[in-house]
Amino acid sequence: MPALNGRLPPGQVVTTKWPVLHYGDVPRVDLKTWTFDVSGRVDRPFTLTYDELLALPRKTVRCDIHCVTRWSRLDNGFEGVPVQRLLERAGVQPDARYCLVTAEQGFTTNLPLSDLDRP
Repeated sequence: MPALNGRLPPGQVVTTKWPVLHYGDVPRVDLKTWTFDVSGRVDRPFTLTYDELLALPRKTVRCDIHCVTRWSRLDNGFEGVPVQRLLERAGVQPDARYCLVTAEQGFTTNLPLSDLDRP
């Protein structure tokens, strides 16, 4: 287990498992018709197919995950397209403050752009 050195927020418990918490059934997605859409307060809205998204430059990062249900998992590796590149491509307008993320089965969440745009 990695050294904690202040990495564990108060009340959290470290796990090496990957707890799966999901609302409803895990959706089946047809990757031939799936799209990633960026619109709203942007200068250049765009849509990407799954293959187009996979073709973009990728980055690997390591980070800790702290869930609101009180578990923490340290040193997780993730690979994907940095959201900063997608925001740059869209040309986010200066007065935009939030991003509405819409997922399968109607799940949505609002994220401050200041959080979403952190490296």
